[in-house]
Amino acid sequence: MKEYTKTDTVTAFLLWMEQGELLLGFTGLSTSAYESDIKGVIESVKALTTQEKKSFKYKVLKIEEAKTNETIQQLSVRSRNVFPLPIIALINACEATTQLTEGRQIKIAIEKPYNINKN
Repeated sequence: MKEYTKTDTVTAFLLWMEQGELLLGFTGLSTSAYESDIKGVIESVKALTTQEKKSFKYKVLKIEEAKTNETIQQLSVRSRNVFPLPIIALINACEATTQLTEGRQIKIAIEKPYNINKN
């Protein structure tokens, strides 16, 4: 669909896609300068393959209990923390080099795979 202004053409791109029980609608509007970009985005929308889904990961916040005299850095290695040490120290109100007491609960982030069984 195209419409015209005094100085340019405006193109609308529409895509309807069935996803399970849902019908998704995508709309893109563009002047002629960005027409190929919007068209490319609309044409690239598709369901993810199993391989593509397996490539996605997400981060989850988790509480990990410290061991006696363990530092944030040591706890991070042991628990597979994926956040930068300064962030972990900040959200736990301590320094990265602080020796922790046994059982202190420390907030960390771990990475998990995307659940490919969900739609």
